[in-house]
Amino acid sequence: MMGLEPSESAFPSTTTDIIKILREQALQVDFESPDAAHPLAAHKAADLWIPLAIFIETGAAHAAGDLMARAIVSLIGRRRAETSVLHVKLGRVRRGRDKIEWLEAHGKGSDVLKAMREFRE
Repeated sequence: MMGLEPSESAFPSTTTDIIKILREQALQVDFESPDAAHPLAAHKAADLWIPLAIFIETGAAHAAGDLMARAIVSLIGRRRAETSVLHVKLGRVRRGRDKIEWLEAHGKGSDVLKAMREFRE
C-alpha cells in the first residue's frame, strides 16, 4: 500500500473529473506533471477537496472563480455542493501581470461557492 509521504504529491480524487468538466467548457487544462503517477486522496465525509487550479488564459482569468464554482456544481449537484464542506485553492494571473492572485476557502459549500463567484476584479 502506498503511503502519503511528505515528498509525494497527492491529488484529490476529484482531479480528473474537474479537469474533464473544465475541458468540456473549451478550456485548456494541464496537469502539474501529466506523465507522473500521483496518489489520489479521497475523503469519505461530506467534504469535497478541489484540486489546486490556476487560471492564466486571458479570457478565463477574470471569471476563474465562477468557472470553478460551475464545475463543482456540475460534478456533484447544486444541493450537495451547497451543503457539503468545500476546500478550494484557486489562483489567477491576469493579463499584463506576473503575480498569482489567490483565493483559498474552506467551509460551508454555499459560502465557499459565493466567495468563488465573487473572486473577480
